[in-house]
Amino acid sequence: MKPPNSLSDIQLLQYADEHLQYEIDMLIWSAGILAFLAKHTGEGYLPWAINNGLLNSYALHARNLINFLYSQSK
Repeated sequence: MKPPNSLSDIQLLQYADEHLQYEIDMLIWSAGILAFLAKHTGEGYLPWAINNGLLNSYALHARNLINFLYSQSK
């Protein structure tokens, strides 16, 4: 697929529909699982590593959404 800045309006809407929904879904799932597992973070290395990975996932998808929604066009 072409880069997003070279797409027609229809193609851009289709691209955003697929990719934007993915970013939102991953942000929500990461937050939900983090909240669910919060009570187990002090029980060894594996829960800590899983929590850290989920936190990284949450931060990555939050940043992607912020960059998309609040990007400054030149």
